[in-house]
Amino acid sequence: MEKEQKSRKKNKVKTIINKVYSGFDFTLLICVLCLMTFGIIVIYTATSQKYGMIYLKSQVFYSTIALLGLIFFLVVDYHVWYRFGKLYYWAAIVSIFLVKVIPANVKNGALRSIKIGPVTISVVELAKTFMIMFFAYYMCNCYRKIKEGYQNEIFVVVLSAIVSALVYKINNNLSTALIISGIGVSMLFVLKKHVKLFLVCMVIGVVGYIFAGKYSLKLGEEAKRADYLNAEQGNEKSEGSFRNERLLAWKNLDMVSEDKGYQTIHALYAIGSGGFIGKGLGNGSEKTIVPEAQNDMAYAIVCEEFGYWGSLFLLIAYMMLIWRIFWVAQSAPDLYGSLICTAVAMHLSIQVFLHMAVNVNFIPNTGVTLPFISSGGSALIFTLAEIGLVLGVSSKIRLEDD
Repeated sequence: MEKEQKSRKKNKVKTIINKVYSGFDFTLLICVLCLMTFGIIVIYTATSQKYGMIYLKSQVFYSTIALLGLIFFLVVDYHVWYRFGKLYYWAAIVSIFLVKVIPANVKNGALRSIKIGPVTISVVELAKTFMIMFFAYYMCNCYRKIKEGYQNEIFVVVLSAIVSALVYKINNNLSTALIISGIGVSMLFVLKKHVKLFLVCMVIGVVGYIFAGKYSLKLGEEAKRADYLNAEQGNEKSEGSFRNERLLAWKNLDMVSEDKGYQTIHALYAIGSGGFIGKGLGNGSEKTIVPEAQNDMAYAIVCEEFGYWGSLFLLIAYMMLIWRIFWVAQSAPDLYGSLICTAVAMHLSIQVFLHMAVNVNFIPNTGVTLPFISSGGSALIFTLAEIGLVLGVSSKIRLEDD
């Protein structure tokens, strides 16, 4: 009897292993592992001179936790998460307000993390993942209504706008607000395939961006004058002044003394000085000057030390990863799996674009990190959880084919 029970347990374990193994999209997984490894190297070279091995050990630890999370979401059938679809939206809102209850730290006037014991969690990363799951659930549930009319489509835009506004107001995080809205709107375009509507929204978006930029610059100049008066009177800076400084620095790059333009201009120095082959691993000089180089300016560090070819490798790895996720979305056995993959692909696409655009000064500094490369445990854990969901969808494709 004992031998039979042991053999049954072994067979169950083998079945689970075969199920997981047969479902791997190996190209996607290899891209992720390559990016993670490259990220650890970048974090080490960006921080070792200032902080020794602290950031490296932290990133390796969080990478291990994140990989375990990836395996968990890969093994668990992704259809299980559909049952909790309505809760994801409210979970995102609750997570945003948690910083008011158990805040971890304040950075540039922003509450973005909570601390539970020794663990610090970024609530904006958590909210982002919850919204990805909600978008997939809602659009799957209302697929026909969205395809036939605009009522539910507008509802998605309104819901994403509410969460984005809360992230901006409560957490003072404009970049995450833009990413959440971008994911929801771009998924609607993919779902409806309405080219004319897409072009109209693009035009409205560009025009709105130009007017918003000019208005923000005007507010930034007024806020700067107000901050100057506050400084003379011994008062603190006005709320959001760091963002106004970034906007003004984007407009005038010669503002490099002690304000936000300092970070951007030294990132440009790093990119330009790398040349084709780079200065070599560990030989970069700007990484010791650029504030938060391991987070906001990770792409600039890659360009400085690995040059054009290193940045090209990074771009190809991201393009390959996003292409494989879209392939899984297209080949998914059901709409829910397809929408999960689409949301994850859009998330990565928008975030990679924003980070690189900031580093080359195409857009104002938003403080957005580079997926898998920048330092940060919460971002890595939640991003790999999303990748685990995508791999779980791909496993269903392989199993159905078999």
